[in-house]
Amino acid sequence: MPDLVIAIGNTRIRAAVFEQGILVVDYAYAHNQTDLLKAVLEEYLGARTLNNIAIATVVPELITPWHHLPQTQMITKEMIPLSGIYPTMGLDRVLTALGAWLKYKSPVLVIDCGTAISLTGINGDRRIIGGAILAGLRMQLQSLNRATAALPLIDLPADLSQNLIKNFPSRWATDTPSAIYSGLIYTVAAGLEDFIEDWRSLYANTQIIFTGGDSELIIQFLNSKSSSKLDNSYLSQVQLDKNLIFKGIAAIF
Repeated sequence: MPDLVIAIGNTRIRAAVFEQGILVVDYAYAHNQTDLLKAVLEEYLGARTLNNIAIATVVPELITPWHHLPQTQMITKEMIPLSGIYPTMGLDRVLTALGAWLKYKSPVLVIDCGTAISLTGINGDRRIIGGAILAGLRMQLQSLNRATAALPLIDLPADLSQNLIKNFPSRWATDTPSAIYSGLIYTVAAGLEDFIEDWRSLYANTQIIFTGGDSELIIQFLNSKSSSKLDNSYLSQVQLDKNLIFKGIAAIF
């Protein structure tokens, strides 16, 4: 029978179905679309019954249709076999760290690009070394609008990833929306590169794993010749894995 893994983040609820330990399908919906998620899962499963259900959440007040089923297990930090977890560390960060370490079993830097952008470093002994958190791309855009009188509320264009390949935004913009994009893109890229450079000075034989909804876009930032000022050899250590949190949860139950 299949197993269901659910990860509730700050803005989305994600679900993955595992069959014989292999992730076969996954979905992502907004918090207010739980009914849609339930419908697509029921369509996928048909008459089959779920064996185990695991839920990891950073929004405890959000209750799903699966919370109270007898086969449901709520994931907590105490279950996670990593050392160095501090009391206020987010469950999602710890689970993605576990998923990354289990995949590579060597030092790894996890960069999770979601509502917030978090960096988490894990050494070869399953110990979390530490990390950093900054506002995510859309949160930065929203903050500029809310905290100022004149700056407009703009969003990331749907085709921004493709446009970056063709024409990286000018650093010295000549209109306000472009200036906001320039400030966002170049400072995020520069900040992440600085953390990557420092991590590689500590652990030369490492992997750098991007995950989260904006991870592909941010990798495009780093891949741009206009952005990168580091030795480009670090790019060979960059991997994309949007399912790290599922792999971390699945390893526990």
